Amino acid sequence: MDLRTAPDVALAQRAQEGDEEAYAVLAHRHAMPVAAYLGGRIRRIDVVDELVVEVICAGWNYLHKYRPTQSFAAWFRSLAAEMARIWHRDHPEESLRGPFPFERCPDEASRERMRWLEQALDHLNDKARMALEHRFRGGLDDEALAEAMHVADADEARRQIARIVHLLAQMPSQ
Repeated sequence: MDLRTAPDVALAQRAQEGDEEAYAVLAHRHAMPVAAYLGGRIRRIDVVDELVVEVICAGWNYLHKYRPTQSFAAWFRSLAAEMARIWHRDHPEESLRGPFPFERCPDEASRERMRWLEQALDHLNDKARMALEHRFRGGLDDEALAEAMHVADADEARRQIARIVHLLAQMPSQ
């Protein structure tokens, strides 16, 4: 079995049997969507990076609780939600916002897109902001984005993103 193309359920079952390589593939596959999910709640990249590592470790430790009838992505994201809740509880005095690390962008065009996105995010409600972050920072495909946005299907997710982007395109640059 080629682990890179294996479905989540098959990888999770192998990981539950102790296959660390199968879990590594799962963790790698779901790390970016989890980072996007966490980034929508805690806009501090240093904290998000730390929590993604904690989610990966917790996933391995609690893998016995995963059931094949569940979406692995949803189960993994529920671990991220719990980690975020704990972080909020333990750090009530800390800011939930921080600057985006533009130095992580591979080129100047990417840095400019991320600067525009950072500015635009400040003008959106939470749902629209998280949708954009999931799409552009989290790299979610249409199906995963629909699941994260709690909409019916990928077409609806694309329509909502297009509406948000269209509205933001009307926003003057500063």
